[in-house]
Amino acid sequence: MTTIAWRLVHLANGNWIYWEHAFGPGARTFADLVVPGSADAARTYWRDSREPITAWLAEATDAHLRELRPSHLGEPRSAGDVLMTLVDEQVHHGAEIALLRGLHARRTPDATGSQMP
Repeated sequence: MTTIAWRLVHLANGNWIYWEHAFGPGARTFADLVVPGSADAARTYWRDSREPITAWLAEATDAHLRELRPSHLGEPRSAGDVLMTLVDEQVHHGAEIALLRGLHARRTPDATGSQMP
């Protein structure tokens, strides 16, 4: 099982790579991206990864969403498809994060009185 931290960094790095290849120079790869060293840094990194996407969406028209964009996955994809993938990832992994947080918050002591993970 992966951790909350892994999921959060995965979301951020996915945002950066999709953005880099669909709307930027397309030079970086996953190996070029950072892995933050603390929970606070990971949250900031994730928030920062969403800013260019949110700003682009605020100005996007239907025509912009239909424009073909390069993709790190191979064939060009419409901007709408790229953004739909990013939203799907946020929902998917965000739900996993919520589940893990809920499980952690509701841990119960085992028979010896120790908290069970």
